[in-house]
Amino acid sequence: MVLSGTALVVGEDPRALGGLLDAEGMKVVPVPSISEALTGLEAVPFDVVVLHAGDLSNAGPLGEVIKKFEEVPVVVATSEVAKAAVEAVKAGAADFIEVPCEREAVSYVIGKVLSSRVADVPPQSEPAVSGLLGDSKAMRHVLDVVRRAAG
Repeated sequence: MVLSGTALVVGEDPRALGGLLDAEGMKVVPVPSISEALTGLEAVPFDVVVLHAGDLSNAGPLGEVIKKFEEVPVVVATSEVAKAAVEAVKAGAADFIEVPCEREAVSYVIGKVLSSRVADVPPQSEPAVSGLLGDSKAMRHVLDVVRRAAG
């Protein structure tokens, strides 16, 4: 999948994740801290923010980014998949990426997030889930996160 757009990659070493996005066709702006990310988001329009966070037990910084820049989806990259995915989604993240990450996984997640900004159309062949009500975008996202975390 070839991606397009501009990604703000935040973390101690944003070059690794940024390199994967760059290889997929995105323009990447790496920054080492959330404060620089907030400044960057105010200065330049970005299509997605990728936040590399090793421990999201306190999602304060992530919540701050999401709250201040609601129109820009935030994807969390973490090695603590199950716990961090729940925390990230609770904080309002658009999705998560497991670290260390593979190019295909990064491309899939970022492509999905970018395409959801363009068109909010429900998937055509989503199987029914027994016992759950609703087919909202939020419910589809929760089901997707649960499937990926369980997989």
